[in-house]
Amino acid sequence: MFGLGVLPSLICEFSKLYPDIQVELVLSENPADLSNDHIDIDFRIAPPVEAGIKRRMLFRSDRYLVVSPAYFIGRNPPTSPEELKLHRCVAYSMPGSGYSWRFRKDNVETEVSFQPSHVSNNGIALLEFARMGEGIVLLDDYTVHKDLLSRRLVRLLPEYQVTNSSFEDGMYATIIDSLPIPTKIRLFLDFVASRVSGSELRFSAYESTM
Repeated sequence: MFGLGVLPSLICEFSKLYPDIQVELVLSENPADLSNDHIDIDFRIAPPVEAGIKRRMLFRSDRYLVVSPAYFIGRNPPTSPEELKLHRCVAYSMPGSGYSWRFRKDNVETEVSFQPSHVSNNGIALLEFARMGEGIVLLDDYTVHKDLLSRRLVRLLPEYQVTNSSFEDGMYATIIDSLPIPTKIRLFLDFVASRVSGSELRFSAYESTM
């Protein structure tokens, strides 16, 4: 969602400031192999674990459980994580054999496994499933910010932190660890960071494109 919802508008703005620097945007749900794929910068939500990679955290985001109000016609909203098993849940496709969401409240963590009604490896598709009332979806805060403000979607169990991977996830810019950093890479990284490093900045950056 960051690559499709935020980066295009930032690239357009950056190109006006630096018309001699051409930016090619390559979208994928998988982490890039910077060296073999000849990628200068990879934006990803999990901290990199590869050797020879330098990272820069742009922001730490939360994930929200969201749903269309229409979904609850004839249904009662869940009041605890365990009650999610009684509902239709839409999941992001993850490696492994099962699906689960992890919850944290007052430093106590619980994990709830479920059988999803729909599965996709694309955040835009998950957002559309939520908007259509197909079930409960876990998405990044900046992805659903505008829908929550307009009440097209509502947030569930806001007293919990929720994730399908790690509570340390955020948005990381990763580059090959080499010195000096090429000027064009440094300029673009600094520009993106200046536009998204605060919550209000990244929310407004996303809203400008959706």
